[in-house]
Amino acid sequence: MNGLSNEEVWTMTTETVHISAWSLYQPDNEPIRNVIQEAKREGYVFTRDEAEFNQEGIYTVAMEKHLTHLQMIERVVEPLIEKCRKKGTTIAEIWFAQTSMVAWHDRNFFKSALARWGLEHVPIYALEEYSCSSFHSVLKNAKIMLEHAPNEAILFIGCDKGRHPLDYVTDYVFVGDSSSACILEYGKGAHQLLAVDSKHDKVIYDNDEEKIKQAYQLYYLHIRQFVIRMIKQNGLKVEDIKLVFCNNMPNFVWETVARTTGIPLSKFYRPSLHTGCHMTNSDVLFNLEHAVMHEALAPGDYYFSLTTGTGGSFGCALHRYCPPNHTDQNQGDY
Repeated sequence: MNGLSNEEVWTMTTETVHISAWSLYQPDNEPIRNVIQEAKREGYVFTRDEAEFNQEGIYTVAMEKHLTHLQMIERVVEPLIEKCRKKGTTIAEIWFAQTSMVAWHDRNFFKSALARWGLEHVPIYALEEYSCSSFHSVLKNAKIMLEHAPNEAILFIGCDKGRHPLDYVTDYVFVGDSSSACILEYGKGAHQLLAVDSKHDKVIYDNDEEKIKQAYQLYYLHIRQFVIRMIKQNGLKVEDIKLVFCNNMPNFVWETVARTTGIPLSKFYRPSLHTGCHMTNSDVLFNLEHAVMHEALAPGDYYFSLTTGTGGSFGCALHRYCPPNHTDQNQGDY
């Protein structure tokens, strides 16, 4: 999926927070063979070979070779700002997430763009410390804010761009470049937020195998508790969950979550893993857009979004897909 794509529904009115619009950018893909070779030249020692990655459905990595970090952000933000202007939607806060290392002089790269967007007085909150589970941290905070200011909206931006061959590799999964943005509003949008929570579990600072094993057990137990609690509190059963939109972490992560929650692994939906690989804070939206465009979701379906990140972080949200009708959806180009 190259270039810009949007999904928007502005007419739905329900008394909860919704994802009302999003915009995504994924650059061209690079075969993992090339990424592996570049990393080896820099001294990285892999514990797995290309064939093993292929067995997990990992073939290519999204790599941006032309646009700057700011240009990637502009690519996804500007269409949403224009739509907000046309609809009279007020953006009250901007939340920004990234996991890539940024030089000190790049940390204020929003400054020039904010004035051009007419948002120079809008506060920006950065969530670098939440790593790849920032999406749910933003949803959790947005729910609180928008319930007290229902006539305003929040703009969430996620963007990552590697600067060095080693930025793209780990022992378990490759990390791809991408940018994404979405508008969160109260009572407007096809993707209704029914419940959300996020957490930082404890961190192990030594190499005690028993402590590490216990930490992993508790980590997955807490994810299970989030999922089961949200299902029960909303009067649902596990069987009522149509799909789980997770970030593109290694297979063993979601195999464990499926086993502990009772949700079949076949419902864990992450097609973007096969092209862009793990695109940090954009995975969920890329996977959700794929499902909408390929009609994997039907009106009224309940679904989860799940993210896991470094430092024992994870997030979970229960959503309902409730478009007013298919003709009200204005899909972008793919």
